[in-house]
Amino acid sequence: MGGLVARACAKRIPYKILGIVHGVMPALYAPVCYRRIACGTEADGYFGGKFADIAGRREDDTTPVMAIAAGPLELLPNNRYPKPWLYATFENGEGKRVALLSLPSGNVYDMYRDMASWYRMIDPALADPANKFANAAEVANKIRKAVTQAERFHTTLLGDYYHPNSYAFYSDDPDHLSFSTCRWHAVKIASPPEKSVLASGEIISRSPETGSRTVKFSNGSTVQFIHSVQDGHGDGTVPQQSGMGPAQGVKQLFRTRGYDHQGSYSNESMLALTMQLIVRIALDAK
Repeated sequence: MGGLVARACAKRIPYKILGIVHGVMPALYAPVCYRRIACGTEADGYFGGKFADIAGRREDDTTPVMAIAAGPLELLPNNRYPKPWLYATFENGEGKRVALLSLPSGNVYDMYRDMASWYRMIDPALADPANKFANAAEVANKIRKAVTQAERFHTTLLGDYYHPNSYAFYSDDPDHLSFSTCRWHAVKIASPPEKSVLASGEIISRSPETGSRTVKFSNGSTVQFIHSVQDGHGDGTVPQQSGMGPAQGVKQLFRTRGYDHQGSYSNESMLALTMQLIVRIALDAK
């Protein structure tokens, strides 16, 4: 999140900053944030498992930490992230999956504030395990307030601002897949509900261990959904769609590969690139 903070700082005092080098910044933010609140943290491999132990493997663990804190919510995809990016998919009988529900269709922050739909990101019943707040209505209000604060950060405090002397690089690596979309996959269903009822479902059970949800629709059908795995090029955290977001705002944007998000500044090539860009900024100093 450092790049986002640096941009917000530069917007206030650009005359005190010579320039900025942004590395693997989620410029349009990242769907993985939705996934981790809604399902818990994905655990891929040894190091991924250890990170999941810290961040929270289950929705029950991540929701209390992230749902009422504007900081984590500020990493959710903003309205500039390519839409739609949240889907409900069903098998078409030919071994392929088709998306019958595609979201968001309007203001993405309204979707984040929605705590009733079956595809909701935040379950308010999980947000206050310590009973800090008086009742469920107060919990819901705290969540909406945090989402609105994140929306204000995206649209007002930061917007599409970049310091005029900025450079950026991001990863577009097929070996480090990221969540470019979030997909709820229907499991073992003979025929999907009609599109007209797909938004009307109600969660009747869930599995905290797997993040799956069983949903009953208004036509009486019951469907179990599991969440997808990473599906797009990136650095394992930031998808390339978000990484390339600074394209119109910086002097030069570099598409790179060969490292994961946490290892970006341990990569010798990225260190060399960063040093070269710092020198460019210094040469432009008056």
